Amino acid sequence: MVNTSVGVKHSQFARCNGCNEWVLFRTSELECTFKEAGNENVQFVCRILSKKRTYLNLYVQYGFDFIVVDGVEKLQCLLCSKVLGNGSLKPSILKQHLEATHPAHASDDRATFEAKRAKFRAAGTLPKLGFVSEKKPMLAASYHVAMRIAKAKKPHDIAKKLIKPCALDMVEHVCGNKEKQKIQAIPLSNGTIYRRIIEMSQDICQQVIEQIKSSPAKMSLQFDESCDVANFSHLLVFVRYICGKELKNEFLFCEPLEQTTKSIDIMQKIQDFFEKNDLTWDIVGSICTDEAPAMMRVRSGFTSLVKQKAPHVITTHCVLHRHALDTKTLPENLKIVLQKVVEAVNFIRARALNHRLFKAFCDKMGSEHSILLLHADVRRLSRGLMLNRVFELRTGLEFFLRDRKSKLCEDFADPKFIACLGYLSDIFTHLNQVNKQLQRTSVTIVEASEKMTALQTKLDLWARRVHQSNFTNFPNLDEEKSGELPEINEDITENLKILKNHFTGYFSKDMIPTERWLIRPFVTELSEMKDDDPEIEELIDLQSSATLREEFEKVGVIFWVKLADSFPLLTQRAFQVLVPFVTTDLCESGFSSLVAMKTKARNRLKADDDMRVALSSTAPRINKLIDSMNQQCSY
Repeated sequence: MVNTSVGVKHSQFARCNGCNEWVLFRTSELECTFKEAGNENVQFVCRILSKKRTYLNLYVQYGFDFIVVDGVEKLQCLLCSKVLGNGSLKPSILKQHLEATHPAHASDDRATFEAKRAKFRAAGTLPKLGFVSEKKPMLAASYHVAMRIAKAKKPHDIAKKLIKPCALDMVEHVCGNKEKQKIQAIPLSNGTIYRRIIEMSQDICQQVIEQIKSSPAKMSLQFDESCDVANFSHLLVFVRYICGKELKNEFLFCEPLEQTTKSIDIMQKIQDFFEKNDLTWDIVGSICTDEAPAMMRVRSGFTSLVKQKAPHVITTHCVLHRHALDTKTLPENLKIVLQKVVEAVNFIRARALNHRLFKAFCDKMGSEHSILLLHADVRRLSRGLMLNRVFELRTGLEFFLRDRKSKLCEDFADPKFIACLGYLSDIFTHLNQVNKQLQRTSVTIVEASEKMTALQTKLDLWARRVHQSNFTNFPNLDEEKSGELPEINEDITENLKILKNHFTGYFSKDMIPTERWLIRPFVTELSEMKDDDPEIEELIDLQSSATLREEFEKVGVIFWVKLADSFPLLTQRAFQVLVPFVTTDLCESGFSSLVAMKTKARNRLKADDDMRVALSSTAPRINKLIDSMNQQCSY
């Protein structure tokens, strides 16, 4: 022990247990004197001078040896193999652990513990992270708990504060104290969980990079940027590639944009990741972005920078973002109705008293729902849900607005206004249904093109029906007897025609023309292909297989991924259509996960590794990580 003095400067002196002399911390001559004398207590002086505590040889008398983790010395109990953090490098804490956890060995002398330490070191059974070979299941359990914490997007210290205490309680009451000691030895501290997540993230990233390099087709990237709770901008990137017999979507990386969010900054982040992992733009076949200026500017946008490096890369605009833009093409009369509905919702939801009173009013009326939903442009489905709820509560909303003396009550008493509200709720419901179908992670250009072609045909049909006062496709509108209000029909017909034209203009440019044989390979006539086409022979072999015909009928165009070895020419052309992303839905979902992880209480979290473990479909190789740690044993 070293006792600090209470002199003029409180922390400058310490008394050495070995010689009982006061030592001036800043006097190197005294330190050298102690070293020459072979006095190990001088290590206390060196330790106090440094910012971090270090292991002292005398700690073995409490049953502790040291291990090195990422260059940092950590204590490990020779009896239970438990690893303590740097904050536990105090004799009082070590003695407390020995007496509380191992009371039977509390009276053992230093020679006993030194013999035990020598035995373990000679056998080489103390691996890097402090577990002997028979403790490998405990290390594996630590990794699995860390992975569950990352998947659940929870703070790292929840393992020590909640998971481990709960596990100890359950094991103690169900299995007994003996089994409880085994659970107690599982390392689940905050720092341990953090390191586990980093190690698993690095392993997952390594696997993904290897799979990308071995993919038979060029990969596709989708990326977007958004701000977190701390108002820091993050770039989120996902990748799609062929892995074995499947089309795989994977998380690539999430990096903060420290300053500006210009196209050059985005390009620099991606370029740095490529160089770090030995990737090139030659293996990129397509990219998908939103229509932000940083992405789509003709000269300085990100897509232009990509074209300079890789002219072969195909750039597509997210179908869902264009879908959201098209829904803003409302005639003036319908736009006014939508604005007043939003005002009415904000009048109630933005005032806590109005919100409580309206809820109580709806409950008293016996309504199925009693709360209005908020609407946000960035949430693509929220507008339709909000309009449906307002239409459902329109009667109660009119009475409540009148009672609160709001001028909006007159609008909700107008039949024409309610009819327009019914149409808006119906049309946005139809658009939301298409939107949900396009949000599937495996959606391809072929499927998106088919959905949008069908929607355009339906819009044309609905416009003709509305012109004839047939509201079969608009049940809420039909409920309000809008046939008695013919002036509304013109606005609705105009809106449906505008929607059709905008969808046609937006999507016809990006959708890659697909050959008939790709969509219907078993009914395509060979005459539709040229005689000198190198793929025609493979198509003949394909059409002769009854087994493959049955499989195609089950899985659709995705079945081309499984034929890469048997039909290389056909599949290479098919990959040009199947691999490109058509939405940035994975990025949107990823930002939701980022918000769940990086809360106000965790606003300094660097979320890259947590995001990779949480969002990746590739499982970390935990056994390999454990084996590599055993091989890197360091004392």
